[in-house]
Amino acid sequence: MQYDVIIIGAGPGGIFSAYELSKLCPEKRIAVFEEGQPLEKRRCPIDGKTVKHCVGCPTCAIMNGFGGAGAFSDGKLTTGTKSPLIRTVLQTFVDHGAPEDILYIAKPHVGTDLLKGVVRSMRQEIIQLGGQVRFDTRLTG
Repeated sequence: MQYDVIIIGAGPGGIFSAYELSKLCPEKRIAVFEEGQPLEKRRCPIDGKTVKHCVGCPTCAIMNGFGGAGAFSDGKLTTGTKSPLIRTVLQTFVDHGAPEDILYIAKPHVGTDLLKGVVRSMRQEIIQLGGQVRFDTRLTG
């Protein structure tokens, strides 16, 4: 398959790049290549009881995968709140299931459980708009 745009990594920057390009340039063939898994398949073997430390997985489920490393954070949206793009980011989150109060509270917070659904919804819209998301794709060279 040939693409017009290839986005490497499905962290926040990759997700928003694919999302905005898919909306603004529907004629372009856009693909996101992600080393990790979709959010719903990301699992770390550390359970705190039988496995207490990193076991060195080939692709770390905490650091890699759709949503990036922050997908398992507590959902605070403090980075970049002074950016001129923050309103667009927050509105996109609301459009995909985040609580509307993040648009006007001083310290917006989505929460990990809701953030997972928001990120999943964004991925579905990227695909509906004609974009592709390829998981388990490590680029080397």
